[in-house]
Amino acid sequence: TTMPFPRGTGSARWPRMVRRCLVDLGLGRAGGLTRREVSLAVTALTGQRPGRFQVAHILEQLGQPTPTDGRCLVPVDDFVQAMVAKLSALDDEDFVRHIFCAFDVSGRGFLSFEDALAAFREVTPTLQAQTILEAFQLADRDGDGRVGYNEFRNTLLPHLAEPP
Repeated sequence: TTMPFPRGTGSARWPRMVRRCLVDLGLGRAGGLTRREVSLAVTALTGQRPGRFQVAHILEQLGQPTPTDGRCLVPVDDFVQAMVAKLSALDDEDFVRHIFCAFDVSGRGFLSFEDALAAFREVTPTLQAQTILEAFQLADRDGDGRVGYNEFRNTLLPHLAEPP
């Protein structure tokens, strides 16, 4: 089953979804997130890989110094709160577009299975290849071995709903 992505600022599911993402990725186990873990979590949650300066900005917003050794530890609760605010501000189309662009690293306008595999491996390295293949086949509605933006959008949009 697929858990719907919560939408809007009033969604009570956002904190649970962000926390679940952190757990699924194995991040924040030490009670906080390292600089690298912040980058991985933002990529997984928004579909956009933050640059070095964006991560520094996020850390600064959370009141964290920007150490050169990468050993800062952002408290999980602070990170969750910041991500809930960011994610709540996205509308459905922006959310889907960000994720598609993150997967389409070659900029071809479609995704191959290899693109999907590489994207999932980056943000969820423990996810089984069979699961990724099944998700890809579900999105590849015309069976041509490619997932265009509209196929991707039409697969993901029905799952973007406010909780009942």
